[in-house]
Amino acid sequence: ELASKIGYSAMRSGSYAEAVKYLKEAIAICDGDKEPTRQMVNGGRSNFCLDVLTECEIRQNHLAEAQKIINERLKRIKLASIDGTVEWYLLFNHAMLQEKLGKYSEAEAYYKKAIVQHEQDDKNRGALPSSSKDNNRMLAYVLREYARFLRTQKRPSESYDLMDRAVGIMNNAP
Repeated sequence: ELASKIGYSAMRSGSYAEAVKYLKEAIAICDGDKEPTRQMVNGGRSNFCLDVLTECEIRQNHLAEAQKIINERLKRIKLASIDGTVEWYLLFNHAMLQEKLGKYSEAEAYYKKAIVQHEQDDKNRGALPSSSKDNNRMLAYVLREYARFLRTQKRPSESYDLMDRAVGIMNNAP
């Protein structure tokens, strides 16, 4: 758990080499632990670390490596393609990867899918947009990245609307 948290924090602060080191360590520990009572927790943590590692590789422009990790994640959840997933982080990473590859319409579609998945998950926990329970920091993170993408596409007014929503969410966050 500690290695995964250090890896995530390092990635978010831009210390990619450190992030990769700790994330790979956490994955190895989780995947190596064969204790049946910890399989589900370890599987979830390992998948999270793979998602963070994917984002880290994308941010370093290691696109082939990022695609390999996405493929590994899909294999672990027994999916042949990204289209069947409901995991927001996979959708988000695919969006960022497509953006880096210059496939802007596909990137936009997957940013939107990641947002929709968060909104569905939030709705299931009783958090509606603009309500006091609308406090999902990871949704705010996706909204911010999608807003950045829209600015690169010369669509500032749409970008500002997303940033307003992201700020509102962060104002509600604990």
